[in-house]
Amino acid sequence: MRTALLVAPDVDDAYVLLGPLAEQADSWNRATAAHAADAARQIARRLGPRAPVAADVDDDELEARQTRYLALAQRADRWPDVRVAALEVVAALATVRARGEDLVEPGYDLTALLADPEPELRRAAAELLPSPTTEAQRPALVRALLDDPVPAVSLAAAQALCGDLVGLGAGDPEAVLGAIGPLGLERLRGFVSAEDAGDDPDLPVAALLDAARCLAAAGGKDDRAAIRALGRHGPRAVRDILAGWELD
Repeated sequence: MRTALLVAPDVDDAYVLLGPLAEQADSWNRATAAHAADAARQIARRLGPRAPVAADVDDDELEARQTRYLALAQRADRWPDVRVAALEVVAALATVRARGEDLVEPGYDLTALLADPEPELRRAAAELLPSPTTEAQRPALVRALLDDPVPAVSLAAAQALCGDLVGLGAGDPEAVLGAIGPLGLERLRGFVSAEDAGDDPDLPVAALLDAARCLAAAGGKDDRAAIRALGRHGPRAVRDILAGWELD
């Protein structure tokens, strides 16, 4: 069984295996569930709006697969890694179902998942959110930024918000910063200026950099000071990027 699960992502038309893999990922056998969920995750990561499945599979079938994996992700009696992998499948299928449209729905209730007891699922719910975020999604992300007891979850919520300031479909800085508010900016300054910023593997460098982008957009004296602090003691990759920023 384990061998079959390990090679599943490499077979032709691997998408068709998502149904059987969902059943295995829902197993009470820890090893079977983990291997099946990981296989489904790998298959989902190869999907996209231009994947053959987007043209060949009816939306009803895609929705049924999405619903099945969402039910697994929502099960509090399943292992965190299995739940997170299932949510990755949900997010990937949501992108396929968007058929290349600019606005991609996440495929899950962000507010509900950010209130889940499992921190790894809360973090994944923020990290997997399509960009740009919508006005309706921002209050839940701000609550997570301000109130979540796990720093990695708070920073993931911040990254979802601050990521809207760069790249394709970049959002209005005033709207994003207005949603974050003074308390949210204060929390971001704490993350960015911490002396051990970048040392914690649960706090990704990219998330710290996106938080710094929010502070740069805010442009206050304290915001610039926090960014300079990150430029002094942050990871080398971040220091190199920040060296090119105009902060005065």
